[in-house]
Order: sequence, then C-alpha cells, then structure tokens
Amino acid sequence: MHKWSTDYLTKFEEAFQKYLDAYMIERNIELFEDMFADGFCGYGTGLDERCYHKINGLKMFQKDLAQAPDKLNYTLHHHEIKPLDEFNAIVVAEFDFKTKIKN
Repeated sequence: MHKWSTDYLTKFEEAFQKYLDAYMIERNIELFEDMFADGFCGYGTGLDERCYHKINGLKMFQKDLAQAPDKLNYTLHHHEIKPLDEFNAIVVAEFDFKTKIKN
C-alpha cells in the first residue's frame, strides 16, 4: 500500500473543500465541473439521482441546482479521502443539509 505524503492529502483536502464551497454555498457548477474525471460516479438523495459518468453527473448537478438554487446550510460529520494516484481520489462523506426545493 502506498503511503501518501501530507502534500498529496492536503491537495485533496483543499479540492474537497473547494467542491463543498462551490456546490453547497456558491451553488455554481462552473466552479467544480473540472474537478471530476470522465469516470465520475455518484449518488444523490433522489430516486433517479445516480450517475456513472461525468456527463450524467453534471446533468444531475444541473437539475439539483435548478430545483434548489439557494445556499445549503450543511454540517459535515465525517469524511475520508482515499487517494488513487497523484491526481485522483475517492471521497466518502457524511453530512446533513437543509434546503428548499422549488415546486
């Protein structure tokens, strides 16, 4: 198993915080869309909110931002960053947030 230097872990921590700020607070997809690899996959909180490719993930984010454009007040309970290589990592995070969904 590779032991990652503090520099790599700090880089990923900073990127994760940039994502949280852009998504939760700024609610601006343009600030984080370049962070995802083509193979990006993820899950949301809705029935059809899952993706296995960056293009579909960005569509999921766009839908989310359109339905709930206001800042999300969130509490991050726990997160772990698992580096895959020097440019990619997997983040597992638990957080609560409150929002208002239009319509």
